[in-house]
Amino acid sequence: MTRTTDSPLPTCPPWCVLQQQPPAGQRHRVHRSTSLRVGPTLMRLQAPAATGTVGTGTPVVLVGRRRHTLYEAEALIDALTQLVDSGHGLTPDAGAGRHFPGP
Repeated sequence: MTRTTDSPLPTCPPWCVLQQQPPAGQRHRVHRSTSLRVGPTLMRLQAPAATGTVGTGTPVVLVGRRRHTLYEAEALIDALTQLVDSGHGLTPDAGAGRHFPGP
């Protein structure tokens, strides 16, 4: 594994903190973001490194062991927000811009 520092490798996207050698059976290096934890679930951004060029393949959002496209991750955010708003007794329009205190 190659860990990047404050100035990532020139071929790394700005969110990449780790460029890993390809897993067994795969040909491409992988860019990985920092991990975020919610309870027991880890989440991160990951994308194949473009071979010999600056850039990446299309990033995916990993939530636990599930892969989501960026579009699917945005839809998941919207769905979770609706569920949380419903749990707080808010209608879709009433929750706009409202912040809730933490636990």
